[in-house]
Amino acid sequence: MNCARGGHDRRLTLIAIIFANLASAFHGNNGVLEYWDPDTCKYDEYFDTVSLSCSRCNASRNLVPAADRLRCQCDELSGMIGFENGSPLCAACGPNMTATADGKDCVLRPNAPCKCSSNQIKLDRNINGALLDAVLCVTCIQGTYPSADCSKCLPCGSRENSGHVNCVCPSATHVRLRNYCLHKDDVTDWPDIRGTYLVKFRSEHVDSYYLRSELQVAAHLCKKRDRTACEHLSNICALTLYSDGIACMFFMHTPMAPVWLFYNKQDAAMVLNNTRISERYSLRKGDNNTILDFTIARFALNGKFLSIGRPTLPCQFLRNVRFGINFNKKCKTTAVELLNAQVELLSPYIAFREDNRSFIHALPVIVKSPDQNIKEISHQQLVRKFFLVDNVSGFKALSIFIHSGFIKASELSVLRYMKSLTILVNVQNRKDHGKIFAPILIVEYDELTYQDFLNNSDVTINYKVAFVLKDNDIDYDVQITVGVFTGIALIFSGVKAWNYYKHNHNGNLSIAVLLWFLIYSMGAVGNAITFVCICTCVYLFVFYKAQTVPYVLLPNEDSEEKIRTYITVAFSFKIAEMIGFVYQHWDLSVFFIDWEQPRTIPDQPKSPLQETTERSYVHDFPISVWRTYFIANEWCKLQTRRRINVALQSIYTLCFLQIFDLESWMLVIPESTVANTSSETENNFTLQFAICTFMYIFIYLLQWFVRFTFYERYIRNRLQKFVDLCSIANISVFILAHNYYGFYIHGRSVHGFADTDLPTLINDLKKEEDDLCAHRGLVPGTTDQTFILSLTHSFKSLYDELMRQKNNVCTRLFFVIYFAQGSVGILKGSDTPSRNWKQLFETRSKISFFLMQFLDHCLENEDYIIKEQHILEKLWDVFFVDAKDKSVFYIDNNYSFNKVVLHGNEWLLVTFEVTVFAFFLTWYNSYIFACIATVIISQLFLIIIRCNVKRNLCNKSLLDKRFLM
Repeated sequence: MNCARGGHDRRLTLIAIIFANLASAFHGNNGVLEYWDPDTCKYDEYFDTVSLSCSRCNASRNLVPAADRLRCQCDELSGMIGFENGSPLCAACGPNMTATADGKDCVLRPNAPCKCSSNQIKLDRNINGALLDAVLCVTCIQGTYPSADCSKCLPCGSRENSGHVNCVCPSATHVRLRNYCLHKDDVTDWPDIRGTYLVKFRSEHVDSYYLRSELQVAAHLCKKRDRTACEHLSNICALTLYSDGIACMFFMHTPMAPVWLFYNKQDAAMVLNNTRISERYSLRKGDNNTILDFTIARFALNGKFLSIGRPTLPCQFLRNVRFGINFNKKCKTTAVELLNAQVELLSPYIAFREDNRSFIHALPVIVKSPDQNIKEISHQQLVRKFFLVDNVSGFKALSIFIHSGFIKASELSVLRYMKSLTILVNVQNRKDHGKIFAPILIVEYDELTYQDFLNNSDVTINYKVAFVLKDNDIDYDVQITVGVFTGIALIFSGVKAWNYYKHNHNGNLSIAVLLWFLIYSMGAVGNAITFVCICTCVYLFVFYKAQTVPYVLLPNEDSEEKIRTYITVAFSFKIAEMIGFVYQHWDLSVFFIDWEQPRTIPDQPKSPLQETTERSYVHDFPISVWRTYFIANEWCKLQTRRRINVALQSIYTLCFLQIFDLESWMLVIPESTVANTSSETENNFTLQFAICTFMYIFIYLLQWFVRFTFYERYIRNRLQKFVDLCSIANISVFILAHNYYGFYIHGRSVHGFADTDLPTLINDLKKEEDDLCAHRGLVPGTTDQTFILSLTHSFKSLYDELMRQKNNVCTRLFFVIYFAQGSVGILKGSDTPSRNWKQLFETRSKISFFLMQFLDHCLENEDYIIKEQHILEKLWDVFFVDAKDKSVFYIDNNYSFNKVVLHGNEWLLVTFEVTVFAFFLTWYNSYIFACIATVIISQLFLIIIRCNVKRNLCNKSLLDKRFLM
């Protein structure tokens, strides 16, 4: 036995015994004791690990602090002759005398280090005290062993050295286990089977050599109330991740446990809600109470106490944890570094001050399995220790059949390391603002195999700090709010579905109505979800920033994940709504009614002689088609023109975020300024989502406000301009949005003709300005030009019959053009296409004549009345009474026909774009990418709508696509 090592071990054993008393004192005092920093102790003081305070050693009684400064001992010139009140009782040695290694006697001071063998002692003086010429090494006889200072041979019998080679272990009554000689009665009940030493890793189950060599000894000595052995046994229990093995059985029954390792499960809720930590923490940077002072007690694997103080963990874990700031960090290491790391067991504490005194509070630890989802902390088993790496228990025990023993495998099979460390801090609410409950450490482990060591694989350790405000369940509030708004959204969706039913069907409900109710519901619920998520994040941003007392804290990762889920659901719903919107307008029926009549103009004579000798000729000029195509092209522009420019919207958003440095507000700090901010500070999801979505909506509202209050009022109103253009062109627009619901723009010119020269046109407009002619309204003497239509079933049947004739002609024309002559054959002089175009023109004339007769009340069986909408019908956009005998034209002064163009569906489009922006911002964490994706998707839908508008005009208005711009 090495002499110096023996003395060191004995000192550490004493430390472990004292720390075990500390743990017992903790357990009996609800985990809280007064604590002094050991570094503050003076030169003549020691740190009392039981009272956690500095105490003075009585120099008058020859007491001085020990080298570890954890106890008092006799000075080197005194020997210990006993104990008095827990302190050594010392007697001074004579001149040139020094205390022995055990401190009980005085001997002459040695002149040379001990270099004798392990079973020899060193003699440097004769019995009479004379100095020998050389150091004499004397072999201890059988039954004795060298003392720690190699000065004498001591009799066998002490526990520490009963297994020494010189100490006989009688085989009849005892058994030798490692360096210990144990009585057979003490080991007869030991289950010496493979399952006792099995360590269950995820990759494989290992018959651990370490457990085979250490577990039985530690368990035996712990039964004898050896504190160091009990700490060792608790460390083995921690290495097995607190499995139901023998090592953990010693500590299951907490009141009787030799070492405090487990919390009582029935006391878990009380432990988590313990309000013993009395310090009030502040969010204001620079205050003395902004940092949580974590303390770590370190134990060697064999149970010896190493130190207690500020954490010295890799990557600054548990250091500089600022109150109220959620934190995420990734620490990089390698498999080889973990393989060479020292195994230590750690017990966490938190230090706080109360009445100018320091206390520490023991903190619970939860060991989380990889597939475990911890929802209720109070249902988990709380423990006291965790470790960073276990590169010991993964060595396999290889059996030796000849000697019936085991040897240690040369290579480590499995290494277990800490994959993630989460510090969960519950903050008190209401009157105890600033106080916290005992923080909880959640540890998750992963494994490395032998192949990982060969490859020196990179390893990432996740470190997270999460603060949660007690009784402020933001998830529950969001769920309730979403539920309420969803109910309201379903009511509005029901009204829209009823409206759709009234506009399209006169019979019973059909599957189509239920399908549209589902689509309307998805759109409304998507709006509700997006609105609630944005408002929640904006609320958290407003109240979190610049607060000094924690009334609001940012949500944890689970809550953020739920917001991501909500936004994803809303995005899916809005995509479905947009597809429904495109489909609903896919076959929009638009027909242009040209009121222009042919004019008869006589030929002008070429000369006076011709005028007297020849008869004058009269010609009927055909109606010009260019006015119709002009209005059709303007309708194409109007139907695809929005109030808001999406590209400018994104550019303005990016500019505002950069110019006003709003990105700095996304940092997870309570301050609104970023002076002296750590480079490790990251953007917070909630703050980024709140700022970016709020700014996006603000820019949109700003654009909308400028356009609505200034541009459309004083510069150009596109809807009014289109109505005026129809009046000048002498063309009305008949729109069927649904089967029995549509719009009518009355563009019949009050001047009778529109095909005229510029002076005549200007003169006509001057007459209207001076009120020298009739008004433009459908009813003489009125100015009402736009109407909402509620049509009868009989009218729709006649209209559809005429349209079917058109479809037959179009079908024949399509086959002739594209299969007989090719696409360019239209412009060649073939007779067959000409006849089909002529038939198509005749069909268009029939439809136009039918609508003219209907509008002029010239049809015997089809007529209409003009009336005002009821206030509730305007509010809910629904007709309470169906048109039965006569169609109804409801006077509309709000340009309601904008419902079939993008201009009037701005709410649907902007809610869709906000949801798209929020979706990409949520999942890609980049507002630049979110803006680009929003523009691309918006333009994609716009291209689809624009292509459909031209196709639909050709199909429904019987116009040639080649003349549409």
